[in-house]
Amino acid sequence: VDLGALTLDALVEKTGINGADISDVILGCVSQVGSQSANVARNVVLASKHVPLEVPGTTVDRQCGSSQQALHF
Repeated sequence: VDLGALTLDALVEKTGINGADISDVILGCVSQVGSQSANVARNVVLASKHVPLEVPGTTVDRQCGSSQQALHF
């Protein structure tokens, strides 16, 4: 979650977009166990400094294709 939030915040800073203009955060995660057993993307939004709490987050679990599937959304 911390790494995802840092990445999301860096992306917002680098592109200069307003975090409130993000309509959805979609992440791929292969093994959601332990601390990742909850919706990782939602927790990344909650941990972000630049993306408001109102932005939804969805985690895709398609095993080896998780990240690729997330990009297709």
